[in-house]
Amino acid sequence: REGVDLTTDEFYARLTSSKALPTTSQPSAGQFVELYRPLLEAGHEIVSIHLSGDLSGTCLSAHQAIEMLGGDVPISVVDSRTVSVAEALLVRQAALWAEAGRDRETIAADLAQVTDRVTVFFTVETLEYLAKGGRIGKAAALMGTVLRVQPILSIQGGIIVPVERPRTRRRAVTRLQELVLEQAGGKREVWLGIAHARCLDEAEALAQFFREALSPAFLFIHELGPGVGTHGGPGTLGVALYSPPE
Repeated sequence: REGVDLTTDEFYARLTSSKALPTTSQPSAGQFVELYRPLLEAGHEIVSIHLSGDLSGTCLSAHQAIEMLGGDVPISVVDSRTVSVAEALLVRQAALWAEAGRDRETIAADLAQVTDRVTVFFTVETLEYLAKGGRIGKAAALMGTVLRVQPILSIQGGIIVPVERPRTRRRAVTRLQELVLEQAGGKREVWLGIAHARCLDEAEALAQFFREALSPAFLFIHELGPGVGTHGGPGTLGVALYSPPE
C-alpha cells in the first residue's frame, strides 16, 4: 500500500533494479468501507474524488463500498477524468467550495462540470512502463518511435493521448512550457500542479518558469508515488493547469 507498506524512495529503488514491472491495484471496496464508516458515524457527508475510471477501478470500488454500507448513504463519488496533480487541483476546488458552504450534492455536480477545465501535459523517458502497465491508451501509436523521441502526452476524456514527439529531453521540456502557456492564455486565474518522478530539479525549474511567466494563484510540486510512478517510470515530468470558474 502506497505510503503505508512502501515509501516512494523504496519504490523507485525497486523499480529501477527489478527486471519485472510492479503491478498496481485499486483499493478494495472493503478498504473504502473502513474509511467511510467512521466518517459517516461522525455525521459527515463525503465527496469521494478519484482518478479516471478509464485508467483505474477505484471509482468502481468506491461505488461497491456504498452498496456494502446499505446504498442510501451521503456519499458522492466523482470521477475526476484525470490523475495525480490534475486530480489534486479538483480536490482543492471541492474543498474551497465546501468551506464556502456548498452542499455535497452540489459540489459533486459542479465538479463534474469543471473536469474539462483541467489540462495536463507530461513527458516520459520511455513508453515502456505505460505499455507494460496497460495504461498507454492512444499513445500506443508512438511505440514504433519509442527509442527516438521524448513523447509529450496528455489525458483527454479520461485516457492517455499523444500530443507531440520531440526528439530530445530539452525540447520536450520547452514544449511543456509552451503548451501550458498556450492553455493559460486569456484565463483570469490559473492553478498549477507539477508532477515528477525522480527529476525534482527539472520540476523546480518548471515551477520557477511558471511563477515568472504566469503568476499562478496556486502552484505546488509533487513526486509521483508508486500508484502512478509504476506506469510513467523515472523521468516522468508533467504539468496540470486548472482555471477556476468565475
